[in-house]
Amino acid sequence: MSPREFKDEHGRRWEVWEVSPASVARELEAESNRPGADHPSSDRRRDPLARVTPALKGGWLAFQCDAESRRLSPIPIGWVTLSNDELAQLAKTATPVRGRIPPGFPSK
Repeated sequence: MSPREFKDEHGRRWEVWEVSPASVARELEAESNRPGADHPSSDRRRDPLARVTPALKGGWLAFQCDAESRRLSPIPIGWVTLSNDELAQLAKTATPVRGRIPPGFPSK
């Protein structure tokens, strides 16, 4: 699914998209197989989803604005049909995250 864009009450442009653990696992596996990549413990190499917390196993909405990233789980049913104002409210309640967005995922 393509990212949706909306503006919050401060006029900041956000992108939001759905993330599935399977897509994260593929990206983590590809990243760990790149030459020069740090190699995690053997358990994590066998199961890339070991790095996905239990709360996120069902997927999440990723929100991105400039350098700010947030996650919302579980994924609200029918989020794609929500108004921009409703998406802005979800972004407010989403959990801020540190770190970068995995390669291959939408970003600003």
